[in-house]
Amino acid sequence: MDVDCDNDSPRGSHKKKIVLGVCAMDKKARSKPMAEILSRLDPYLFDIIIFGNKCIMEEEVEDWPVVDVLIAFYSGGFPLDKVIRPPRFDPPD
Repeated sequence: MDVDCDNDSPRGSHKKKIVLGVCAMDKKARSKPMAEILSRLDPYLFDIIIFGNKCIMEEEVEDWPVVDVLIAFYSGGFPLDKVIRPPRFDPPD
């Protein structure tokens, strides 16, 4: 479930949304339980980006989308050493 929400919301439109990255293998990231968890997040407050198999396995961490919060879920085949590298820091807006 990729959620690409725009920042034009009726309530709180003056606030910047929190960009939440979910880093998990596709089987877990796109499961019904994960969809249920993510559906409970307020779409006016969060933009959700799924980092699936292709992103995790094939792209360099430096090329991943910049997020405010990254949640990673470990499973078999998950490259933990890649995910726990120190993040790059972009100055806040």
